[in-house]
Amino acid sequence: ALVEAAAPLETGMRVELTVGPYEELPRFLLPGQLVTKREEARRYLHGIEFGELNSGQARALGKYLFLLLRQQWTE
Repeated sequence: ALVEAAAPLETGMRVELTVGPYEELPRFLLPGQLVTKREEARRYLHGIEFGELNSGQARALGKYLFLLLRQQWTE
């Protein structure tokens, strides 16, 4: 994932990305590690690498992707 932040974070640090809530979908957490960082227009872009997702995380992520893609196609 590519995440924008106002301040730089250290490459290699462990993070937890919060997804949601969005519409009827609940909030869930994805643990990961920062693997890249670059400054762009006084903001910082951080690349996060995620390890293996458990079945609940994979199911929640799939629901978000399905909903967001469906909305994109119907606009």
